[in-house]
Amino acid sequence: MEKKSTFYSHFLAIGSLAGTIIGLGMFGIPYVAMKSGIWLVLVYILILGLITALLHAMYLEVTLRTKETHRLPGYAEIYLGKKWKHFSFFFGMIGAWGSLLIYTIVGGEFINILVGPIFENSVFWFGIVFFILAGYMVARPFRDIGKVEAVCTALIVIAVFWLLIKGIFYGHISYDNFISINWNNWFLPYGVILFAMGGFSMIPSLENILDKEIKKGERIHFGKIALWGTLIPMIVYIIFAIAVLGITGVNTSEEALAGLQNIFGDGLVKIAALIGFFALFTSFIAIGNDLRKNFFDDYKIPD
Repeated sequence: MEKKSTFYSHFLAIGSLAGTIIGLGMFGIPYVAMKSGIWLVLVYILILGLITALLHAMYLEVTLRTKETHRLPGYAEIYLGKKWKHFSFFFGMIGAWGSLLIYTIVGGEFINILVGPIFENSVFWFGIVFFILAGYMVARPFRDIGKVEAVCTALIVIAVFWLLIKGIFYGHISYDNFISINWNNWFLPYGVILFAMGGFSMIPSLENILDKEIKKGERIHFGKIALWGTLIPMIVYIIFAIAVLGITGVNTSEEALAGLQNIFGDGLVKIAALIGFFALFTSFIAIGNDLRKNFFDDYKIPD
């Protein structure tokens, strides 16, 4: 019974971290793969992904070895000084609110792609719906957040594999799209992939998600959680980039969807939009929860 409980707790934690990492950045990877070459992108994903996994593990180690519960500003105050707490909070808050705004807008666009023809196109109101749904989950307990993140991550993985399988078995993928490497754009994938690999906002919450198991004295492999929680997005990004680039080739658009739509119409685009919805939903929850806990854990403002 304890093995089953430990497996479930690891599943929640890994799914939560992976779901946080997989976000808007994923949709820019096929475009940079088209510009610089899929092989360069694979190297970037491998190197930056492993470095990020190490950083996730290091940050998790900090949270475990610090008795008090904090977020990044709180840890900055403890180990670097008070001025770094305010510095970290200020810039972190700007980045978090900016990300939530972007996720709300793009999330509304994804919903519009999925159901717009039924309910008449209204991206603004779909964005409000996205914000309400994700905001409701941010207000939920950590355990509930972990369950939603894990389920959404599983759905993303299934949808991405389905996109690849559909492309292969229906003959949509052209292997000629994977041959060339453009060394003039060798540095182009760096920023996109680095942005797509970050999951630091979820790291302090992993301890909260696993709180019951920790109190019971169950053995939790935090290093494996950090590793697998980062490896899963790496695999998803590789498959997504191969599928989209293989299908659209030189017509790959900056956000991946337009290129698919130009070639195959709405059917395949709806699959990609579904992937995007779940990806943004999980990232919104993680960032929103981290922002909320910044006020509660570090500045002691009532939750």
